[in-house]
Amino acid sequence: MVKKNPSPYDRYIPKSDCKERSLGTGDTFHTVTMMQSWVTAYSNHVKRLAPILKKSTLPATIASIHHFLHSNIAYKADGALQVIKSPACAWATRNTPSSDCKTFSVFASCLLSQMGVPHAIRQVRQPSFHPEKWTHVYVVVPVDQNDRDITGYYYVLDGTVSNNSEVYFLEKKDEFMKLNHIGLAGTDSSSGNTNEETIEEVAEKIQDSAWYNRTFGAVFANGWDFSCFGSSLSPAEAKSNHEIDMPFILENSGIKNNPSVANINKYMLDLDIYILAMQVLQRDKFVECTRDGGQLAEQLLIAFKKVMLGAIGGTLAGQGKELVETGTRQVPGEHRLKNKSGQGGGTFRLDETIIAKVYAIRNFSDPAPRPITTPRPTTTSMPTTPTRPTTSTTPPTKPKPTPPTKPRPSTPSKPTNQGPKPNPPQKAGVGKVVGGLLIAGVAYAAYKSQKNKK
Repeated sequence: MVKKNPSPYDRYIPKSDCKERSLGTGDTFHTVTMMQSWVTAYSNHVKRLAPILKKSTLPATIASIHHFLHSNIAYKADGALQVIKSPACAWATRNTPSSDCKTFSVFASCLLSQMGVPHAIRQVRQPSFHPEKWTHVYVVVPVDQNDRDITGYYYVLDGTVSNNSEVYFLEKKDEFMKLNHIGLAGTDSSSGNTNEETIEEVAEKIQDSAWYNRTFGAVFANGWDFSCFGSSLSPAEAKSNHEIDMPFILENSGIKNNPSVANINKYMLDLDIYILAMQVLQRDKFVECTRDGGQLAEQLLIAFKKVMLGAIGGTLAGQGKELVETGTRQVPGEHRLKNKSGQGGGTFRLDETIIAKVYAIRNFSDPAPRPITTPRPTTTSMPTTPTRPTTSTTPPTKPKPTPPTKPRPSTPSKPTNQGPKPNPPQKAGVGKVVGGLLIAGVAYAAYKSQKNKK
């Protein structure tokens, strides 16, 4: 079953315009080299997703990746035109059956590469489907991570099938991925990567004026009058106070060292208190310059809150977890929030109820597969060419109709409280034949009855 938008995984995968690159015509074999290049170029697409799917053991990790791919991306067998999609493109088109085994393998390989798991892309010739060609490709992971020839046990990772089992093959060829050639920690700015930073990364950058202006530039571009004065909070002061207070409140929250549910909810409430304080300054009793300052500060705080939610998500992703919103709660008045900028004497004091969102942390868990042994190439007990259907030398005999018996009236059974029992499965058309015979029998009996009366 393919999931529909929106998906909780959306924020971990960059958006893509999905410009597919045609690789020409040919079989699967000739595209494997290009697949390796694809993994090297686009593994950064799953930089944030990989920590979520990675589990404490190798088999659990493989089961997690398989479940993600098979449950979220619609599969379509490839044709003569060989097309490979990057992970971001495959995700953008996940609801449309358009991704073949090569795209599934590239996505899986990108995830394993980001996790640092040695693996190979395996291509096979199948005995029952164009045995002269290389018609299928998937990923294999050796149980012994030093077994680069895969002579022992290994796991199969094939997102195109529901049971993650290996197909029968006549011949195989494995291409091991060279993990040292993949920029595991880097991202490609040209790929449109919009993944969030972590809490630690934001904490380091928040006092960098270049990062600050770049992150909140859209808010500053709304035509504020930074030259007004004679107010409780001018736009210029609002900007300055925000730069001072956000690192202070972040540091005091404790989420940098301990992003627990309690600390996260307390930190989000602190930002809500700050936002409420800025909303109070926009009321009619204040002069226009103050109202503008309060409005600018509110917009900055809302934008910063989104940045921090993303940073919390990025941090939790590295722990195999994600932040989920579970509802809202009413927090009564008497709010007190210290600030470093000196506003309100260094402490905001508010006596209004706040409707705060409630967050929880969710773990990802999936069952683990069993390792399989290295299969030997099969000897073709299955026919490699289709066999013709046999025809009978004697014509079929025409069945003789049996006269219907006169139906006896049946006494109705008492109704029960039980629901209807499911009918056993039957071949198509049987119900119609039985029904037709019953109708014919009743008609014939009525005809005989009328004839006897005459």
